[in-house]
Amino acid sequence: MKSIRYILGGRPYKFADCLDLSRRVQPESVTLHLRSAELPREHEPMTQFIADIDWAFPDQTIRTETVCGSSMASDTAEGLLYEARRADEYLACLLARIEQTGPTVRQKDQHFEPVAAETAAR
Repeated sequence: MKSIRYILGGRPYKFADCLDLSRRVQPESVTLHLRSAELPREHEPMTQFIADIDWAFPDQTIRTETVCGSSMASDTAEGLLYEARRADEYLACLLARIEQTGPTVRQKDQHFEPVAAETAAR
């Protein structure tokens, strides 16, 4: 769904906006950067798996951020791995949607790494 900001101003803001623009204007490049972010919570910390995607259009470069999944500090090792693989599956869907519009994504062979429970609890 396109953002109101994009509809009214024409400048892409979110993933869906950039996807829409890339159907009309071919980006010069699309680059993937993966990261995880720890979020403090009342009961236990949570780690989010985040895909930052740089869209280099001819007249502007936009970075979008998409949360692909999360894990809790109390998850078992198997649970952490499961959540990281689910985030990878969601990421694969995002990348497929991008490549359907034409551009090839740079550094697309990255994967999320499960965060150890003792690391996430810090």
